[in-house]
Amino acid sequence: MISDVYFPRVNGVSTSIATFRRSLRQLGHQSTLVAPAYPQAAPEVSDFSAKVIRLLRQPGLRQRLSSEARDYARDWSTTIMSRRMADFYRRVVEQENGALLSSQASSR
Repeated sequence: MISDVYFPRVNGVSTSIATFRRSLRQLGHQSTLVAPAYPQAAPEVSDFSAKVIRLLRQPGLRQRLSSEARDYARDWSTTIMSRRMADFYRRVVEQENGALLSSQASSR
């Protein structure tokens, strides 16, 4: 993963990256994050540069990470995410309907 922002800067990007990395670890995958170091500007540039150079010098690592990223991204296609969202909302409605029917039955 490559990002121009990460913790300690708290924002949606940093949080999303942390969540994705945690999910990947739970699935047994290793991830490498290429991001600036904070708070000094000079080490930030050299740290980022070192990580990019590492990827450039290690084609096997670069290919493996690219392949894993593509495989992972397939699980987040619009078709799959739409299906997951529809299933989620269906379950919520079913739970709400079940709770409503239960409360109506107990009030009789």
